[in-house]
Amino acid sequence: MSYRWFGILALLFAAWSPAASGAEAVFPKASRIGLLPVAGLAPSRAFTGFEDADRKVVFLFAELPAHVYPETLKSMRESGRSMPGVSDIKREVLLTKSGAAHMIGGDQSINGTSVRKWILITWNSDYDFAAMVTAIVPKEAAKNYPDDKVRAILATLSLRSEVPSEEVLSSLPFRVSELGQFRFARAIAVGRAVLLTDVEKSSAESLSQPQILLSIAPVPAVETSDRARFSQQLLTNLPGLKDLRMTFSEPLRIGGLPAHEIRLEGKDAKSGKEVTVVQWVRFGSGNIVRLVGLAPNDQWPDSFARFRRIRDGLEFR
Repeated sequence: MSYRWFGILALLFAAWSPAASGAEAVFPKASRIGLLPVAGLAPSRAFTGFEDADRKVVFLFAELPAHVYPETLKSMRESGRSMPGVSDIKREVLLTKSGAAHMIGGDQSINGTSVRKWILITWNSDYDFAAMVTAIVPKEAAKNYPDDKVRAILATLSLRSEVPSEEVLSSLPFRVSELGQFRFARAIAVGRAVLLTDVEKSSAESLSQPQILLSIAPVPAVETSDRARFSQQLLTNLPGLKDLRMTFSEPLRIGGLPAHEIRLEGKDAKSGKEVTVVQWVRFGSGNIVRLVGLAPNDQWPDSFARFRRIRDGLEFR
């Protein structure tokens, strides 16, 4: 092989390589999963991950609870033997910057478009979550994103254990100007739901500490007469709690828009400790903003005041 061909191969490798050695991964806002993207890929504004909007190529990120990793991996292995509607199935173990990852790929049709799709999952004991990345490349973009290039991108997978609270909060479509002295913010659904707590990481004892969940969700307009019932339905089957009973239900206004407040009393299902819950639902145009605060009864008066400061400090964009 001539030196000229070596040069051409080197250029091709450089074009496919996500970045030069030593470059750091890019993490979409509030995500604990990151990659070294190639030219054309950028953090998406529509979902957590990266996209090449011109070629409709996407790399979707999902954080799974660590305890579901074994079952998810088992399901991937079993489905890899036979997947209806999927052809040219390939399974492999890919070495990434964050360790070994299991990956499965295949050809399929999504909404009438032929695509090559990969699903990658990894976990290690340093993290309390498993990382899943789904890469989708339409057939028309295959020459720009061949298999080797996609593997090279996925091999740059990097994880971080925590995200700075300021970054988590900035991902929301409204501003949280008052934190009620809570020290940590954790993204439950990036850009849509954030949990404020006094403890850095979730644990089996987390319900023994005051905490408040702030979230936003698309919802069709709710009639005035139906808002109380709608708000009550949102509190059905709260995880980790039992013996819940409603003690308060009243309309109010938050940020100039109609809202509804509900308070519940109940028990921590694990410890039996008595707790109180407050929920505020703000009804907007095509969405709701929901706050759910929880605290043990012996900490309730102070916690309720903290929750109200957070509610009153929301600034809507």
